[in-house]
Amino acid sequence: MDCCGSGCPVCVMDAYDDALATYREALAAWEQRQSGRDCSGPD
Repeated sequence: MDCCGSGCPVCVMDAYDDALATYREALAAWEQRQSGRDCSGPD
């Protein structure tokens, strides 16, 4: 995505950065939860 440079009140790049930060936080939390799981299954 390219910024148009016209000084939009809500820039698409700012919205993207916010969404990406939210995603990364959620992913990190999910990865943390998954690291404690026993995925070996029943024996």
